[in-house]
Amino acid sequence: MTRAHQHPLEKILESRIAIIDGAMGTTIRTYGMTEADIRGERFKNSTKGLLNNGDLFSLTKPEMIGDIHRRFLEAGADIIETNTFGATSITQSEFFVDDPREHGGRKDPEFYQKIIEDPFLGTLASEINEKSARQCREWADRVGNSSIATTRENSRPVPGVPAPARAGNKKERVPGGAHSHKNRSDHPTVMRYP
Repeated sequence: MTRAHQHPLEKILESRIAIIDGAMGTTIRTYGMTEADIRGERFKNSTKGLLNNGDLFSLTKPEMIGDIHRRFLEAGADIIETNTFGATSITQSEFFVDDPREHGGRKDPEFYQKIIEDPFLGTLASEINEKSARQCREWADRVGNSSIATTRENSRPVPGVPAPARAGNKKERVPGGAHSHKNRSDHPTVMRYP
């Protein structure tokens, strides 16, 4: 059976191994960012440390995240991933919600239900997913259309990076996040080609 259109990634894989980008979190650390850098104006009054929340850099230092995407692409990556490893309300709660265990409590199902339903955390997770997907797609297209791409496939897949499940074995659903847009061709996390 012959297909009318072959996915560009399938075309690459017919002739060679596809190369995926490197470790985003490790690369972020090489930029020497500080607590003040990640906080920016928006999060300057946060009461907990944010420096280990690399996903926030998509919002507070988008030029750095873009530079990382550019560097991976120029180094030969065929696939670049979004900066969304912790872009869920549960993971973001680690940075914005007091841990009840510090006060003799525990993280029970009620705690996690409140986190999942928290409007600030849900909106933040959604915003990180959206911004990261757009940044990643933008750089994949920029480098794909540049002179660097003349010897390689121009289009680059941009998969969303799902965060690990944090609450038991159930995966959190991020309202408006990358996971809810799998079949929408107008969403930036969907792989599209020129």
